Amino acid sequence: MSKEFINVKVAANARSEFRLGKNIPTFGLCPGFLQANIVIIPSQYADLFLEFCSLNPGPCPLLYKSKVGEVGIPLFAKESDIRTDLPEYKVYKDGALIDTTSSLADYNWNDLVTFYLGCSFSFDDKLIACGIKLKNLGKIVAMYVSNIDCVSVPPFSTKMVVSMRPILKSQLQIAVDATINHDYCHGAPIHIGCPSDIGVYDFNSGLGSPIELSEDEVPVFWACGVTSQKAVQHAKLPLSFSHSPGKMFVADMRSDDLARHISIKTYPKAKVVCLDEKLQRYSLVSDRIYTLLGEIEKLACEDLGNRNITQLVIEEDFHKACLSLSKNCHSVAIILGFPLFELKCPSEENDGIAGAVYIANALLNSGKKVTFFVDSFSETLKRFLLSSVIQKEFTQVLSIGMDFTEDNFDFIINKETGMPYYTHIIAIERPSTSIQGGYRTMKGRSINCNPLDKLFNQGNNRSDIITIGIGDGGNEVGMGKVRDKVILNVPHGNEIATNVSCDYLITCGVSNWGGLALAAGMYAITQCPVHERFRRNGIGHQNQLNSKDSFIPDNKKDELLHRSIAEWNFCDGITGYDGLTVDGLDYFQVHSEKLKALHLILNEF
Repeated sequence: MSKEFINVKVAANARSEFRLGKNIPTFGLCPGFLQANIVIIPSQYADLFLEFCSLNPGPCPLLYKSKVGEVGIPLFAKESDIRTDLPEYKVYKDGALIDTTSSLADYNWNDLVTFYLGCSFSFDDKLIACGIKLKNLGKIVAMYVSNIDCVSVPPFSTKMVVSMRPILKSQLQIAVDATINHDYCHGAPIHIGCPSDIGVYDFNSGLGSPIELSEDEVPVFWACGVTSQKAVQHAKLPLSFSHSPGKMFVADMRSDDLARHISIKTYPKAKVVCLDEKLQRYSLVSDRIYTLLGEIEKLACEDLGNRNITQLVIEEDFHKACLSLSKNCHSVAIILGFPLFELKCPSEENDGIAGAVYIANALLNSGKKVTFFVDSFSETLKRFLLSSVIQKEFTQVLSIGMDFTEDNFDFIINKETGMPYYTHIIAIERPSTSIQGGYRTMKGRSINCNPLDKLFNQGNNRSDIITIGIGDGGNEVGMGKVRDKVILNVPHGNEIATNVSCDYLITCGVSNWGGLALAAGMYAITQCPVHERFRRNGIGHQNQLNSKDSFIPDNKKDELLHRSIAEWNFCDGITGYDGLTVDGLDYFQVHSEKLKALHLILNEF
């Protein structure tokens, strides 16, 4: 690419060069001017492709659909001719590439419709203006076919193509801020970090120029307009055309002026949250919802039992747990049951049971599958759980015996595929092996239970399973993440502390409150337009807003749940009685009031 052509600032001059045969990528060309992906198809398929674009706005943001036979686009570019004004075109017959050419002037245009789709090149100048250095300028941007399915509109169907730009970790927030309100050119990233999560395994085998990342860079993926080409190829139309990847239509209009002509969605201020530093997993959420999650967590952390549990809270872990259960979460295992009462049936204390039901129902309402894991002797708990969840067809209860060992992966790994059954494993109010051996109560008394913490630890040892621990004392599964703090701050800490850690630890005043908070957090995130778009990868549209009551119960339903737990003879771990108390705290004076306070936080939606 010649130096003088790099400095071309006027789009009309660039198009003139293309008509004369100049064939170069437009990445970085004419900063600030609108660029567009091009798809040209027979008119009989135009309405179906228009619907495909509407249902896949991330990769296919429609700028303009031409009239039948129209070759110009006066609104965006005076004296333009779509047949000659691109550096290079692709020609397809029955979905197969038959030619690459610099001009389509020889083709009959009478029955053709041109779609102009937004391109991320239109916001590259904004990234550069913010101090972000873009690699591959003057080359074809790095592009990859992901494992993300677009919404099909037969005959149009495809996996999403994504473009990737390496961004410094310190500039991720800047990159999101610079692009989030530009949906017309793909908007905010649809994925940040860990490329294998979206099916990208080799940066040198994509559709664009190879690219390398330095240690301080993170791969950031945007939806890409080449998706439209793949969809048209899949449709196997008798004849179709497109731009060559990386070689776009350059319009006369500046990107900043587009809002005068089309409706552009504005998003609230977004926050980039690092879910896993080592694996480079990130998420997006609005500042407002992030703050609200903090309010929910604070409510659950109230230490009415004076256990010094506030010393065990890990900043942001609650936020990360909620966000991780939204995107790339399909099936969840919930481990529960704290068998305090060896001479009673059931032997489990009542804390954690309602919390597990809260979590399960929130997950089920989000379209996830749920599997409970309990002790092999917990028949009463098994039956109670199945009687309490809302969607029994998507729920199962499995039990683990005393003979379970950590080298037995049958419960979490599919032998045929080698893939895990669960994306997440949650343990709530579940005893964990202490550093001194065996399972212990908060006061250090030994108890008998089966090694479900070993099942949890199997998830800890895999990068494709997220583990979440919920506890209120320091002796529960997951508390190994704060083992030293338990020893230092919690009574009997040197006896009850555990080595079994987790990815995200939710420390709370009562474990039920942790489960309730997690369910409420999942609901709050569904109300966030920033995260909802990120969760959907820019595919489809936000569903009708979820009902709060489908995630957390009202006080009447919650009272019925706690009465049912008492009627099934699950006892309070402090008092030993099967009444309406949990951890020695009266349901109506404390737990019901806690739920009311949570509803007040969420009532703003």
